Amino acid sequence: DLYMSSFLVPLLILNEGFHLLAHANVLMRVDPPQYKTLKDRGMYFFWDGFSHLLPYFVHGRFLPYLLLEFIGHMFYATTWNNSVYFTERIKHWSTKEYKGPWVTYDFFLTISDMIGHALNIFALHSMALSSWYAALCWLPFTLYFLATWERHPTHNTTKSM
Repeated sequence: DLYMSSFLVPLLILNEGFHLLAHANVLMRVDPPQYKTLKDRGMYFFWDGFSHLLPYFVHGRFLPYLLLEFIGHMFYATTWNNSVYFTERIKHWSTKEYKGPWVTYDFFLTISDMIGHALNIFALHSMALSSWYAALCWLPFTLYFLATWERHPTHNTTKSM
């Protein structure tokens, strides 16, 4: 049990934090990927899907929600290169080139995805050796957020009016 809380739990917190931040990055349009790079990243959905489910085997909570997220991610991973309607929607909505409405079905799917990662972080955080140790896992994400804050479209002061 000491091994789990000293090594595995912080590693899972970091992984979940990465996914949460990556989705927030796309959701808030801070620095979304370009379509040409995203179209080759179908395997990311396998990693993201397993990221939802694997922490369950450590903390044992929220199985129905995490299983639903896992199934959704496996759908995207297996249809990524097959021009399936919902897969194409999420591909285009997630890119820098997307100019359509921001709040769409895909917006809510991304929020749902983020909730799954946040639930895992919540459950794992309570298993960490100490609050300070678990909080230290957030340092890389805090630094990333501060480094990219100026790139958010609403904070870009270099645009001409």
